[in-house]
Parts: sequence; C-alpha cells; structure tokens
Amino acid sequence: MSLIRWSNKQDDGGKSHSISPWSDMRQEFDRVFDQFVDSPLGFMTRPFSGAMHPSVDVAEKDEEVIVRAELPGVEPDKIDLSLAENTITLSGEKIETHEESEGEFYRKESRYGSFRRSIPLPCAVDSESADAEFKNGVLTVRLKKHAGAKRQKIAIRSGEQPG
Repeated sequence: MSLIRWSNKQDDGGKSHSISPWSDMRQEFDRVFDQFVDSPLGFMTRPFSGAMHPSVDVAEKDEEVIVRAELPGVEPDKIDLSLAENTITLSGEKIETHEESEGEFYRKESRYGSFRRSIPLPCAVDSESADAEFKNGVLTVRLKKHAGAKRQKIAIRSGEQPG
C-alpha cells in the first residue's frame, strides 16, 4: 500500500525502474509500513513507549467542578495530585510486571510509564474543600466553587411596555 501516488517509475512489461534515487528509499518505507499495518495486531504491536496520557473529563456543575481521570493499572500510592492557581496537576507512574513459568520455560516482562497533566479549571475553586477518590482505575476529584464563581440564574424581563 503506497501512501502517496508517485509517478516517477517507468513500466517495461511488468518491470519497474527507478528514475529518482529517492524512489528506492520510498519503496523500502512503504514495505516496512505495510508489514507493520498488516501484522495481526496492527498498531498494537508498537513497543511500550514509557509515557502515558490519561484521559481526563472536567465537568462544571452549579456548586462544584468534577475532574475524572482514567488511570487503569496505576496504584493509588503512585499518584500525585496538586492544585495551584485554578489548575489541577496530576502526575504519577505505572509499573506493570508479567511473569510466566512452566517447566524449564521462564519469562518476565516489565513495563513502566509516567504521566503528568495540568488541567485548567473553568472557574475559581476552594482548594480546602477538595475531595479525591480512586476506584476501579478512575480518579474522581470534587472541588467546591468559590462563592463568587457559583452559577446564578438571572431572571429575564420582557421587553414589552405596559399599555
């Protein structure tokens, strides 16, 4: 599969000849890419990069801001959470070890990765009221809004003049 159509080849009865010295290199890249994509697991065959980028959701409610982060496989004691200037910072690391042993066969694989995300909050919050819970690989942080940051409903007057 070629990502880019190139027209720098000539066809002599099924045989192709490169016109450009870069053509051979492009063909090799195409071959390697095709092998990678056509592997049984596709892009999942990439080696573990050592870096994580957890998914984070921020929801603003009337009285509070809720931040949820997906951290599957991360131990709670490996998570660092801080709040400064209406930005919550989440960092930590994941360590994963897999051992397999059967008869004379033994295999041990270890992978680890670190993460750090700073998430700006939509309004001013009270850092003293922060409550964090980690359950089933999901970190949920609840932060109460400052009194001035709370949503207030505004009544709308009709523009009609009494008549």
